[in-house]
Amino acid sequence: MKKIVFLLTVFIFSSCQLFLGPEPDMSPEGVLYSLWKDFDEIHACIDIRMSHNKNYNSWDDVYNGYKKKLTDAISGFPADMTDKPLFDVCANMLGELDDPHVGLYAPDKISVNFSGSGEIFSADVVKKTYLDEGNTDRKNFLYGTISPEYTNRRIGYIHIRSFKDNSSGLHVGPFKKDYFQDWVKAIDGIIGSLADSDAIIIDVRNNSGGFSSNGEYIAARFASGEKEYARAYTKNGRGRNDFASPVTLTLKPSGTRYTKCTVLLTNGGSVSASEHFVMAMRTQGHVTHVGTTTCGALSPRRERSMINGWYYSISDTRITDMNGKYFEGIGISPVVELDNLEAGTSHPDSQLEKVIEWVLGNLR
Repeated sequence: MKKIVFLLTVFIFSSCQLFLGPEPDMSPEGVLYSLWKDFDEIHACIDIRMSHNKNYNSWDDVYNGYKKKLTDAISGFPADMTDKPLFDVCANMLGELDDPHVGLYAPDKISVNFSGSGEIFSADVVKKTYLDEGNTDRKNFLYGTISPEYTNRRIGYIHIRSFKDNSSGLHVGPFKKDYFQDWVKAIDGIIGSLADSDAIIIDVRNNSGGFSSNGEYIAARFASGEKEYARAYTKNGRGRNDFASPVTLTLKPSGTRYTKCTVLLTNGGSVSASEHFVMAMRTQGHVTHVGTTTCGALSPRRERSMINGWYYSISDTRITDMNGKYFEGIGISPVVELDNLEAGTSHPDSQLEKVIEWVLGNLR
């Protein structure tokens, strides 16, 4: 009987080892390698991102380079004080991807890769300078009509700050078709108030992204016909080319619609879900994309834990248009390039002024 109990005990402990696997290497070198390996296996656009890197030829080269940097960084530090140099080396390694959706988070430190486009834009300047006195600020919307000082036609204006209301605290899958937040419902009333305009400018400059479903809800109000606009390929294996079958994203007309001349204005701060919005809007013949190229960060952002208790965010989905073209790390170029380089005291938003001029030149 004792022999049976002993054998069972050995089997149980052996089974635990079998299913749990070896203990992770918690040394600084082990943490760095584990993080690098996660990105090697999970990041959906790692080869695309590395193709734009000027410092290293491949993600493998990045690891070899930063392994040496870590060795140099922790030399001389006591074993219990290596967290700071380890964090800095890990953050800089991830920074080689130049991906706004990638970040590294520790209890006392945060590192993110996106600090803004640097392009000149202020919604407050637009509100005070270019819109008539009836303009309205509501949740993520600033809207009204362009002041008669700048045009003799009725031109509507809608700026969308973000495609997420952070106060909701909700987190859902990025491609859930029936999901949207309550704030977007205001778009029907906004379009109704601008229904008699000759054209509408939709401004998503410096739009920080959010839920693509919110953007699709709004874009549906500017759709004259149903159009497929993108495909999403999510990583489902450890290999660089291991992707699940694509999900096709489709824009369907809905709600109070506006299908007259519509101008979509972007800049380098138009990122993530706002770029999905751009792809959807560009399928419509009455919509013209103007401004400057978007950021080029279209993958949804995911968060995952590290073996040492820190966590990181990562891009695990590759987005293409219907022709298979990707914009990750490149951005979506406008049909009509209009920059804001002349912004100054007399022309605080010269880009918007150029857009107004373009609209007037194209209205019949």
